[in-house]
Amino acid sequence: MIPIATTRQGRRYGGVMALAVLVTAVSATAQPVADAARAADWDTVRTLIAEHADITAGQGDGATALHWAGYWDDTAIASLLLDAGADASAANDLGATPLWTAAENGSEAMTDLLLAAGADPTAALLSGETVLMTAARTGNVAVVRALLGSGADVDATEHGRHQNALMWAIGQRHAGVVEGLLEHQPDLRARSDVRTEVVKTTPEPWNPDYIVDLPQGGYTPLLFAARVGDLASARLLVSAGADVNDT
Repeated sequence: MIPIATTRQGRRYGGVMALAVLVTAVSATAQPVADAARAADWDTVRTLIAEHADITAGQGDGATALHWAGYWDDTAIASLLLDAGADASAANDLGATPLWTAAENGSEAMTDLLLAAGADPTAALLSGETVLMTAARTGNVAVVRALLGSGADVDATEHGRHQNALMWAIGQRHAGVVEGLLEHQPDLRARSDVRTEVVKTTPEPWNPDYIVDLPQGGYTPLLFAARVGDLASARLLVSAGADVNDT
């Protein structure tokens, strides 16, 4: 079974593609509540809840009805599911929880609802992308503050380039989010991973004498701000103690 990945926005953020984590693989066994929620058929969802159907059952990729309520940002349905016993921290096969969908949507109301129901604010995708990183990328400072206030790790990094929430917020020029993150004393000296890029320095045919390995990455938050021209975030970082001589 090959999953087909979908995202609501299909956006690219500063070269970092939003992970397609709600996988629409058809389950070998129908899961009526999750299937109805995926289709935003809320009347059917309400009927199934009233009939005590299994609301925790996941589809082929592990997505539950609560994931889809979060995807569609329907807090009324999410409340019904939670009251009926839905798991606020259920993860699909890629590690996405309902709270991830709330962060992806930048939904303060859904975030607050799920956190109040016990959702794990430290949850991360298999890639290491935390819910806080997702919220920092999408830019709702209220969501970011709610996650931090509930115990999210401000310095957690993803596995690919070891970038953190502060770096992602700066990459999208979300100065308000940067300010919210700085309230929790992130490591301003943290650096992304260094990787090597092979560059040909001449238009001539391939010649190993004109091939160089250039290091890329190794950026602090302030260097990220400089690269994207985010003056507002740079000022905030310097005021918080970032080294203006970063290289």
